Amino acid sequence: MILILSNSHDVDTNGVIDWLNYYKLQYFRLNDQELFIGKTKFYYSLDDNTGYFISAEQKKITLNEIKVVWFRKFGFLHEHDIVFNNLDPSSNLLKYCYSEFNMLRKLLFKILENKEWFYYKGLKPTKIEVLILAKKIGLNIPKTIITNKKDYITNEFRFNKTGLITKPMGEGKQINFKNTNTPLLTTMFYIKDINSLNLNVFCPSKIQENIQKLYELRIFFVGKKLYPMAIFSQQNSSSKVDSRNINNKKPSRRVPYKLSKKIILKLKSLISNLDIDSGSIDMIKSSTGEYVFLEVNPTGQFGMTSVPCNYPLHKKVALHLKKKVKHEYN
Repeated sequence: MILILSNSHDVDTNGVIDWLNYYKLQYFRLNDQELFIGKTKFYYSLDDNTGYFISAEQKKITLNEIKVVWFRKFGFLHEHDIVFNNLDPSSNLLKYCYSEFNMLRKLLFKILENKEWFYYKGLKPTKIEVLILAKKIGLNIPKTIITNKKDYITNEFRFNKTGLITKPMGEGKQINFKNTNTPLLTTMFYIKDINSLNLNVFCPSKIQENIQKLYELRIFFVGKKLYPMAIFSQQNSSSKVDSRNINNKKPSRRVPYKLSKKIILKLKSLISNLDIDSGSIDMIKSSTGEYVFLEVNPTGQFGMTSVPCNYPLHKKVALHLKKKVKHEYN
């Protein structure tokens, strides 16, 4: 039995499940919101370490039946976001719900820790740690500092002409402020913008040099296999800084891409050191011809790579899960 930790909005989970059905593999999809509101029933006894789930369709799955766990996306309370923000955005109720859910999630990780995992959330290093590791392996990374003082930025990047960017140090989330949802997309600014600030200290922030690029690379991997895609985001003014800022009328061209053997070896070394089975790597090819590593997201979307490049990635993930199930029974 495969336990899929997901949410009801994730289309990539749907695509993989289609293939699990094709291969006649048993699975149970546990959506975060459905568990938290009681649509999926859950019981666990601390006395004898036994427990089970019961789905809305009254399908019962015991913890002993679960052999493989796929952490896809698990930790979003969308309905709670909407309800509480509409009632009172300043209320602590939403924070409390997320705190309780986080404790529940930690409990699930603990009682399932001895199962065969297809990406174990608890092992995920921070984005900063991944950048440090990538640099040690020999990958190029953007010049990066974390600081809370204006002068440190102006001194470190005083010769910068291509601009700077700031991105979250942790996971990017939409911010609801005054009933408006604001996504945390990558933002570019210049030294003159920093100099114009009336404050000299602020919240600690990650500051990186903006690297002029020829195109972006999204590289999905599962097992030891890499599936690269080039995104020509420079063709649109809206997506030049962040390819996620999509122009639906004129979407960026996306094509399959062939990486050099040297980069493949370094990326495989990074994946091996991170000890993760699957994820999406973001890189760019700079205007000077260098490959620059940005980040790796173990739970990133991969349908957006699979479809334009004709990569059967949902099938590949299902086959990887099938392999893990067989390994668990052998």
